Amino acid sequence: MLMDFTRLPFGRAVRSLTRSGTFSVLVIVTLATGIAAWTTMFCITNSLVLRPLPVQDQDRIVLGWRADVKRGATGLPLTEEQLNRFVATSRTFERIGAISASGALMSAQKVDDAVIYAKSLVVGGRFFDVLGTGPILGRTLGPEDDAPGAAPAVVIGYGLWQRQFAGSPDVLRRTIRSNARYHVVVGVMPKGFDLPGGAEMWFPLVDAGPSSAPRPAWPYLAVVGRLAPGASLETARAEFGGFLEREERAAPAELPNAAPDVRRIADYVVGEVRPLALVFTAASALLLVLASVNVANLVLIRGASRNHEVAVQLALGASRSRVAWEMIAEGLLLGVAASALGVGISFAAVHAFLILAPADLPRLGEVAFDSKVIIAASAGALVSVLVFGLGPALALSRSTLLDSLRSGGNRQTDSKRGRAVKRSIVVGQVALAQLILVSAGLLLNSWVRLETVKLGFEPSHLVSARLGVGREFADTAVYRRFLRQAVERIEALPGVESVSLGVMPPIAAAGERNGSYFEVGGQAGPAVAGNSIAVLDQIGPGFFHTLQTPVLRGRELQPADLVSSVPLAVVNEAFARAMWPGENPIAKRVRLIDQGKPGAWRTVVGVVADSRYHNLKAADPTIYVPYTQSEEPPFYLLIRSRSAVTVTPVLAALRELTSEVWIPQLMGLPQRLAAPLARPRLDTAVLTCFAILALIMSAAGIYGLGAAYVRQRARELGIRLALGATPSRLLALVLGEGLVLTAVGAGLGAIAGLAVSRSLSGVLYGIGATDPLTVALVMGAVLAVGGIASYVPARRSTRINPAQVLSAE
Repeated sequence: MLMDFTRLPFGRAVRSLTRSGTFSVLVIVTLATGIAAWTTMFCITNSLVLRPLPVQDQDRIVLGWRADVKRGATGLPLTEEQLNRFVATSRTFERIGAISASGALMSAQKVDDAVIYAKSLVVGGRFFDVLGTGPILGRTLGPEDDAPGAAPAVVIGYGLWQRQFAGSPDVLRRTIRSNARYHVVVGVMPKGFDLPGGAEMWFPLVDAGPSSAPRPAWPYLAVVGRLAPGASLETARAEFGGFLEREERAAPAELPNAAPDVRRIADYVVGEVRPLALVFTAASALLLVLASVNVANLVLIRGASRNHEVAVQLALGASRSRVAWEMIAEGLLLGVAASALGVGISFAAVHAFLILAPADLPRLGEVAFDSKVIIAASAGALVSVLVFGLGPALALSRSTLLDSLRSGGNRQTDSKRGRAVKRSIVVGQVALAQLILVSAGLLLNSWVRLETVKLGFEPSHLVSARLGVGREFADTAVYRRFLRQAVERIEALPGVESVSLGVMPPIAAAGERNGSYFEVGGQAGPAVAGNSIAVLDQIGPGFFHTLQTPVLRGRELQPADLVSSVPLAVVNEAFARAMWPGENPIAKRVRLIDQGKPGAWRTVVGVVADSRYHNLKAADPTIYVPYTQSEEPPFYLLIRSRSAVTVTPVLAALRELTSEVWIPQLMGLPQRLAAPLARPRLDTAVLTCFAILALIMSAAGIYGLGAAYVRQRARELGIRLALGATPSRLLALVLGEGLVLTAVGAGLGAIAGLAVSRSLSGVLYGIGATDPLTVALVMGAVLAVGGIASYVPARRSTRINPAQVLSAE
């Protein structure tokens, strides 16, 4: 005999859900929203944070820098000689290599007549052996490439190989010109390998200085090592710390307050993305729970109106298990539909994220759906189905038959336990929403402060240009003469108001910001040890005039200072305030300390206003010196004009001086400012969307509870009105219950939110992780939304007609 599938639980569930179309759509949309949020964030977090790096045994690979514990500075470099001594004495590491301590930085190279602008990294020793990743073409760099006189070589990444060389195997015969040298491409790394920090080109140590100079003796390297079997991060830190202590005793002026700064490579690569990604994933999981709980509440409210229907089924001989399976089947059908819609939304959201995400986000190119993401989506859907399907099914299948039949079909009732469950659900909803809202409020507050920070310079009509030069400019005197002539030529262009030079780029990355120890005149030895590390920029005349940064005292650098033998300096207000509080800094003396060796005393000739030109997040104490009084030449032009400046006329003016010059990048300062703001904007937008969705779901839960309260207690409320209760009394009764539940949930959520938000402290700007004003404003918003959601059904309770209620009895 063939079975009639329409009589099975799924067949009956389909008929039931079809009759309740509005309810079904609401459940599917609500649940799909939670599943989409969870799946999207898990996909992104899995790709950026959880997925292993393309190296061998990543937990055994660590990077080490020097730290200055008294000054709170980390990521400080070692000299090549110091690193070699550590290699000779280390027992904790199986293999050791080296990288530039500043990490991978954007740089300009040339291939034939084309300019390549990509992240490059100087590496040494057994860097690639340490990581345990081989090339897909050619070879990697080794110690032999660091030897004096070695032919300059370079290894490139897969993306650059495809983009610039069309994936041709002939790339191994091509050359890339960098730092006045021609480097032969010797290898191509696999797709996805861009370690550390998004590098696409890896140069040997021979590239660390000009070709006419010996390898630099100044500190510029960090350690990269593979731990020996059985060694831990703690033992590596202890060994490296012991080495630094010995080095400090031997040369205390070179390594003051030395301490180890040792991190796993995964922590270095992911950086501040990890805490944010984990917070966002947790928020999306809470949103999924919130959606599930909200749907469970809807099912319970709908179930209260089905008590009589269930009782009739039971009275006609249906078993409780059959009733329960029918409701579970409804939940499974709704869950499958919601999962399909949620995964579809998530797929679109991930593609939108790839378009909107800042280009410097680590491992961005690896974000994609994979089996783990599908499993996570399925798990989220299963949990949500169990939350909103199984619980209500069990509750409804346990209805008391006699009470349900006595109530009749004209009245909707609810038990005390049922009301308690629904109240608990609403409190939980509000608490979860409050928790997400606290983190979103902190990020929003931080972002607004960052967007509105006082820059100290005028970015409009100001562009910066990165200069690239050829072999002939390896001679410092020749390059300086070219720079003076270049400034004169560009200033003569139509519309150009002023031009200046600087070593550091505008809004520099952490690794691009130069720092220096220093002392000021009259300081004793212990006081010098307490000085902070100042930002050091080597600049040209008219630098502050071009930036439109006010000169508060004295003057800025003049053209004559470039050829003067008198060492000069200009300091910013933060430096003057810290070193000479309440005094006139003009004519005070300051000198830089390089590797423990003090330089010449410099006379302070000017004090300028604090500026965020170097670092958007902080106006650090800064010393400015003429670039001719420094070994590091400037590569950045600053051009202020009355009209838009393009590369063509600037490059044409420079080509009148030499053909061996190019401009790989010319960018307006507003564009440069957008880069460090892109990630905070995205972070704030994502978490704010989660928070708004959570608040909407909480409001729906509060409204649903109030609406159910009014429906199920219509008889009681009608009798109260008939006996003389005023409408305002009923309004207060219903509204009060909603506000109490909202307040309890908001309080619990605020406490939990303060604990969770501490993980955001590293990415917040201008506020603490427990900012009381933000928490108070968020609580106020939640209470206001809860009040509105409670008011609508409360207002409806005052419109009950007592005569109609009593006649129904």
